Amino acid sequence: MRLLLPATLLLLTAPAAAQVARVEVQPDRATLIAGNQLQLRVVARDASGREVPGRRVRWEAASADAAVVDSTGVVTGFREGVARITATIDGVPGIAELAIEPKSAARIDVFAEHPTIVVGGNTLLRGVARTDDGAPLPRAVFTFRSSDDRVATVDPSGVVTGRGEGSAIFAVQTGAVRSEVRVQVATNRVARLMVNGPVQGQVGDVVHFRASAEDRRNLPVTNPPVRWTVSGEGADIGSDGGFVAERPGTYLVTVVAGNVAGVHAIRVTPREAPPRAGAVTPPQRAAVPAGVPPSLRGARSVWIEDTLAYIPDSAGALRVFSLGNPAMPRELGGWQMVSTAGPGVPPTPRTIHDVMVKDGLAYLAFGRDGLAVLDVGQGGHGGSPAIPRLVSLLVPLPPADATPETPSIARAVLRHGRYLYLAAGAATGRVLVVEVTNPQQPDVVAEIRLPAGGPARLWAAGDTLYIEAGGTVRAVDVRGELRGDLVGQGR
Repeated sequence: MRLLLPATLLLLTAPAAAQVARVEVQPDRATLIAGNQLQLRVVARDASGREVPGRRVRWEAASADAAVVDSTGVVTGFREGVARITATIDGVPGIAELAIEPKSAARIDVFAEHPTIVVGGNTLLRGVARTDDGAPLPRAVFTFRSSDDRVATVDPSGVVTGRGEGSAIFAVQTGAVRSEVRVQVATNRVARLMVNGPVQGQVGDVVHFRASAEDRRNLPVTNPPVRWTVSGEGADIGSDGGFVAERPGTYLVTVVAGNVAGVHAIRVTPREAPPRAGAVTPPQRAAVPAGVPPSLRGARSVWIEDTLAYIPDSAGALRVFSLGNPAMPRELGGWQMVSTAGPGVPPTPRTIHDVMVKDGLAYLAFGRDGLAVLDVGQGGHGGSPAIPRLVSLLVPLPPADATPETPSIARAVLRHGRYLYLAAGAATGRVLVVEVTNPQQPDVVAEIRLPAGGPARLWAAGDTLYIEAGGTVRAVDVRGELRGDLVGQGR
């Protein structure tokens, strides 16, 4: 006789579904070279340690600019950094931390501080190794070699010394990548050097010195190839004779051409407190116009210029809309940074953190990819709002104390006067001052170092730059020409 059990009894005796107690990601720690991929695997276990199969996994990368992960657990490394990968099953997370090592160098940007020197004179070779997507490699080690030691020699640190009249080509190499730069060596016609310039200045003010030279017949030497130096550690002088001091004191400025030198003293006094005028309330952020596609409603930044809206999307593209009819914005065109990708490797993810448009040029803060300058109409480089044209890219070197966990990042951008201010990393609190008089060659000329934790917003009024960082607003005096460490100068 067959015994029939009640349905309720059958339900009570059926084995309960196993509960996930922990999730293991394998490997949970690994190193990955940027540009390569790694397959992660996941195991779910119950409270007794038994494997729980057949559950759905949700993968997520905390830092998408360093690495991304797909739905199958394949991680693609893009840039140096630390990538935290999370695999979640039934609400229980498992974590893997991957160290993304930088790509190999693809090119070297090299130049001589002085491309022409005299016999007995010196210049310094400076090189920046970059990956195929332009990221700088600050820890690259270079070797140097001269094509003709009779004309000029070079030491292991890149210091070139002129030996005889002529031209020498210097090979600069790191790994398998090599670049070249030419240095011209001329006979030293200079017999006497004089330094012309002020005898007194103020901390933080940039003053310019000029060298005048004479030959043995007391005739002037036009444009002599000279090198500038300054005594002490509280001041600096550029190759153009531009001098700035961070501390009061008396400094000796020296100009050298071969074995001939001229010396000039300047006394630097403390900086006067700048006038503070106007409110420090930040300007209101522009709102995303109504009527744009829903995917743009959460844009990080938007810039409204007359009847145009410049809005970055989540894919790292700048999209331009006409607001002739505010209720129905019409998309005109846009621009996206070209990405390098190998077989089977997705394009490098790009993120536009901030955008500003001024005088027909758009300035885009591209995170680790630095600053992009676009002509968006009447910027002098053939661009228009519908078809922006790239004018230049600037990927600044990270600071010496940067780590893979705190990379240099361009998060906020402000154009004010002749300078562009680029907030370059919330972890480091660093604002770069970029000379953009020539938009084809943006040049980092100064910096503002603040405590870690900001900067979040930038704005300016008159001669004052305001930086909102960590809930605190700091005012910086930006009068006149800017060079060096503005905080150290008491600005």
